[in-house]
Amino acid sequence: MAMLEPTKPKHPSVMIFILSLAAAILVGIFLAYPKFKSWEAARAALADAQNKSASLTSEINTAQTSINELENDSSYSEMLDQALPNSADIPDLYAYLETMAKSSNLVIGSMQASDESAKAKTGAPGEAGAIGAAGTGAGGETATAPATTVAGGSNVQGAAAGPALPASIGLVQITMDVKGNLTNLNQFLHGLGFSRRLIDVKSIDVSADQENKTMDYKLVMNTYYEKGE
Repeated sequence: MAMLEPTKPKHPSVMIFILSLAAAILVGIFLAYPKFKSWEAARAALADAQNKSASLTSEINTAQTSINELENDSSYSEMLDQALPNSADIPDLYAYLETMAKSSNLVIGSMQASDESAKAKTGAPGEAGAIGAAGTGAGGETATAPATTVAGGSNVQGAAAGPALPASIGLVQITMDVKGNLTNLNQFLHGLGFSRRLIDVKSIDVSADQENKTMDYKLVMNTYYEKGE
């Protein structure tokens, strides 16, 4: 019967080398993991920044394209010229407000406009005028009231002082007395919101006309224009 020879153990130095190598790999992974996470976070942050930069560049290009289109659009230039004309053009302003009042069934008692910028520059009354305008009432009747003057259109109670305007922008203040009901007034104000010329309503004083069963409204409005050189 053959005798089995005992298995010889592996060389101790090989086992030590394998264990040391495994330990070194584990230690290396343990030490490198935080740096790997930091690198991953930095890479994600860089990708996010690149995406934001690309998005911002796209928005800038879109905005520039829109600006170029507006600059080349003659209708846009005309709209700006109407919103901010190059002169006070008070007669045209009178005509426009009178048309708006009539279409809203408001009766105009008086209307006055004054170029406040010209007054500030010269110290004397600017281009101004006061008219007693005819308007059409709610029932279709026509009424005419005499003109009234409101100290050149300034120092009207209730008119709020706004922020200082650029030196290149002129200011015209309009004082307007009208009669009608609240619906008429709302229609008039709604129309001003779509005015081709920028008109800013600063104050509205309301009083009742017991005799004619209507309401009296005193409106103080500002409009603007671009000063010449």
